[in-house]
Amino acid sequence: MRLVGVDVGGYKISAGLVVDEHVVGVTTGITNHNEEIVPQIQEQIDSVSHSRPFDGLGIGVPGPVIDLEEGMVLKSPNLKSIEGVRLKYEFGNVYGWKIPIVVNNDANCFALAESRFGAGRKYKNFVGVTLGTGFGAGIIIDGRLYSGKSGSAGEFGHIPIRGSFTIEDLCSGKFFKTSYGTTGTELYQRFETKKDPEAEAAFIEFGEHLGEALSLIAYGLDPEAIILGGAIARASPLFSKSMETSLKSRMQEQYTLPKVELSTLEHAGILGAAALCLDAGV
Repeated sequence: MRLVGVDVGGYKISAGLVVDEHVVGVTTGITNHNEEIVPQIQEQIDSVSHSRPFDGLGIGVPGPVIDLEEGMVLKSPNLKSIEGVRLKYEFGNVYGWKIPIVVNNDANCFALAESRFGAGRKYKNFVGVTLGTGFGAGIIIDGRLYSGKSGSAGEFGHIPIRGSFTIEDLCSGKFFKTSYGTTGTELYQRFETKKDPEAEAAFIEFGEHLGEALSLIAYGLDPEAIILGGAIARASPLFSKSMETSLKSRMQEQYTLPKVELSTLEHAGILGAAALCLDAGV
């Protein structure tokens, strides 16, 4: 079975050919915010599939997919050109309506990839959290992806914490920009090369905020585990201790702490997008 999984992001669009649940080819292009998004996605699909037929197309997108039937994103702060585009309709016209085309949020795709191919295989109930430009989450209940009635389940990033802030303000790349005037990548490099104390302090503070956010997820869903992915998760050696301390301090004794794990899955976005087709019964 040949499936194509597409991971659409604000910086790049990656497509992978997945054959028998293995990624056998990947292609990536830079996202052009000044051009229509559909031709950019199609270019990557055609490149990785070598314009040959495939059995299903899964697309992971930034922002909640409000209309799962149409595959439409209502709002995407990091990729305005995808807002209001009926992706299932557009690609149904391109590739034909006989193959399934499934669209969902990129964090949902991450969770689904972990459930089928990664650390999540050990758990029936867990939350996959992506730490990057934003704060995304996908929910797995009884081994199945839970998207909610309109596809927007898991939008924990919008929950207010600490006054006027949201979880995303304090637990994503936005935190480093707002509080330290730079990126998490830059701070991590400063610590790696110079053992910069300010960089270390930034990640310790980030971990404290993240622990608070994870406690809200734990209280709300009582998952077996929370699996962390995304670019910022690679800096976990700098924030894991403060995160764990913060999480534990906020959980009452009668509640079991969820196990917090790091994703080690390569091409999680592509695998998760392709797995959308498997969940649809391809």
